Amino acid sequence: LAQRNVFASLIAPEQPDGEARGTAGESLVASQASPDVPAAALPALYYLVMAGNAEATLNQLPTRLSVFTDSEEWAYNDYRDTYRGFRHYLQQSQELEAANAALRRELDALRAAPSPAPAAPPAATDESWLSRFIKRLSA
Repeated sequence: LAQRNVFASLIAPEQPDGEARGTAGESLVASQASPDVPAAALPALYYLVMAGNAEATLNQLPTRLSVFTDSEEWAYNDYRDTYRGFRHYLQQSQELEAANAALRRELDALRAAPSPAPAAPPAATDESWLSRFIKRLSA
């Protein structure tokens, strides 16, 4: 026997209790929270309906598991790349949030600090700059 984890599409007979069982295999469903207890199967996303003129023909349809997966693992690779991008942007977002919080603390500290006294305006004089410059030269 061999086992590997893959992204797959599963087709299986559905029982009234929601468990998918077949005569040529079984579908086991586990929960990470309680791996030792059987979990309920996820609801079907699609239903395949068989129709025919004779009930006997429909009764001859096989009841087995059918699993589809891709040999290049494109679904897994796409998931992995998406997850890595998500982790990268999550980390970047956390770093930006931390920098934003630090700037907010700095701004709050600046707002709480007493304001410095305004600088005195330069002394007003009636003399023009040229007359002051001439006095400086003659001194």
